[in-house]
Amino acid sequence: MSFVKQLKQDEDFVSMPKGAAEKEIIEAEEELGLSFSKEFISYTKEFGCASADGHEFLGVVRHKRLSVVEQTILAREEIPALPLSFYAVEISGDDGIIVFQDKDGKVYGASAQHKITKLADSLEEYLLDY
Repeated sequence: MSFVKQLKQDEDFVSMPKGAAEKEIIEAEEELGLSFSKEFISYTKEFGCASADGHEFLGVVRHKRLSVVEQTILAREEIPALPLSFYAVEISGDDGIIVFQDKDGKVYGASAQHKITKLADSLEEYLLDY
């Protein structure tokens, strides 16, 4: 099953009314100087951004709090050791963990102490395990 399908199955699923256009996704990648994973591109084309199962996932949207671009830029300022190939996919307000993904789809978390830990091999796996 894909991340998109997994999200849609959750009883608490909520998404933006429309997804991001290809052009918007490319502009976001260029602004950050990186490439998104195929999984993230598929997700943001479908929803823009979404929430499910207690997670609020960022996306290619104009709302700063939910924008992958805005939140990645802020995370880069906060965590100087963050690899430039990482982009923020979730900001967890409760425990201060920022969740990132790389172009290969692997998912990482960074704690308040800025220790970066691999959490999952994909957003789908992350959603199922956390």
